[in-house]
Amino acid sequence: MSAIPSPFPGSHLVLASIILYTLIHLFAKSWALSIDGYERGNRFRLISVAKLEISMFVLNIFVYHQLMKWFQDDQKQYGKFGATARRKTKQRASISLIIFLFLAHALYFMYYAPTWMQWLFFDLTSIACGLWTNVMAFVCGFFLVNLLITPFQNFKPTACLIALFSKVNYFKKLLFDRKEQIKFTFGFSIVLSLLMWYGADKIVIKEREFRIGNFTGDRELRFAVVSDIHAGASVYIEQVNRVAEALLSLKLDAVFIVGDMVDGEVKDIGKRVSPMFTVAQRFPTYFVTGNHDYYIGNVQEWLDLYKKNGIRVLSNEATMIHNICLAGATDIASHKAGIVSQEMNISLALSHCPPAGKATRVLLAHNPASVREIAASDLKTIDLVLSGHTHAGQFYVVFPAVYWILPYFYGVYDLPHPSTGKLMITAGSLYQGPPMKMLQMSEIWVVTLKNV
Repeated sequence: MSAIPSPFPGSHLVLASIILYTLIHLFAKSWALSIDGYERGNRFRLISVAKLEISMFVLNIFVYHQLMKWFQDDQKQYGKFGATARRKTKQRASISLIIFLFLAHALYFMYYAPTWMQWLFFDLTSIACGLWTNVMAFVCGFFLVNLLITPFQNFKPTACLIALFSKVNYFKKLLFDRKEQIKFTFGFSIVLSLLMWYGADKIVIKEREFRIGNFTGDRELRFAVVSDIHAGASVYIEQVNRVAEALLSLKLDAVFIVGDMVDGEVKDIGKRVSPMFTVAQRFPTYFVTGNHDYYIGNVQEWLDLYKKNGIRVLSNEATMIHNICLAGATDIASHKAGIVSQEMNISLALSHCPPAGKATRVLLAHNPASVREIAASDLKTIDLVLSGHTHAGQFYVVFPAVYWILPYFYGVYDLPHPSTGKLMITAGSLYQGPPMKMLQMSEIWVVTLKNV
């Protein structure tokens, strides 16, 4: 009796991946909660990485299956010798594609690899993962095109649109020719990746002015907002130094670092953040934690290092700067870190400010979603919230999805009622993971606060 064929190649691997993902989701949380202290946060991160790797594995099966359809045309047209050459070409293409997908897949393993392995492979895997992100987006897009093109041709409004596009021969090929779609996928993905690689550490200075009705400063306050440096992985001391040099070229009253300074342990990458200590010698510099600061190792070691080198850490605290109250909250997800003192408490941070109305209040909170957790009685007293976290999507192909999913994405928003204040979100000064970022989006914001 012949075996029943799989509905599609890799279906058994996909089923096994779904089962594994479900088991991790059901049982891993109790494993993380079985320990206290910073290691709890490390375990939660490990669980997230495991889920991400399983998801990427399933996507890799899909991407492989779609791209190998290049070889689906009729083999009879090649003849005996042509078919042999084609078979070898297909085999080489298959091996090359598997190596590429494996390298992209391996990036998040690298965070837990020995130092020597990171030195050898971090850049290679991170670049592969960046290219993979672009390829995957176009593969999914063309999959939808191929899935919907026939029903759309049978629906008059969309059929007219398809006919209009088809008047341009190249667009017609993109709609109906799978090989042309695959050529476009790789060609445009490489171009996008090169552009974003070029722009990833080109720091751009952007300026913004806020006129505050309740302005209590003894003069205009001019400060820089830095976020999401992500030292570690493919962010080396050279990239961090670019941020520091840009800051040192400015005339500022203070520097605010709004989380996600590192992706690693002090013992491994402590030197990479040292340029920021030079900044702290020039300007009063303040820091609040982001989610990545808790993921690997003991966050307290980093906080101690920052304090030792002149960076003021605001862990649900506040301080006065030029008669303005600067409050800083730990990250919204810090409760997962297992460190009781690190749980976000914005009310506690604001309680260290003068009474409401007596001083302008500026809040540093890494994740802009934090504003949804602020009590209404506190919210109405805040004049400005500064956040990062979103990277504005980081990738052009990710931008639309992130914009649609996140409640606050990038730029300036009105704070929820009853506040009359503003929320400003930076795309971050560097990047996370792949050394790629949308052009002009590795940024330092120079913000001026003044009276109405």
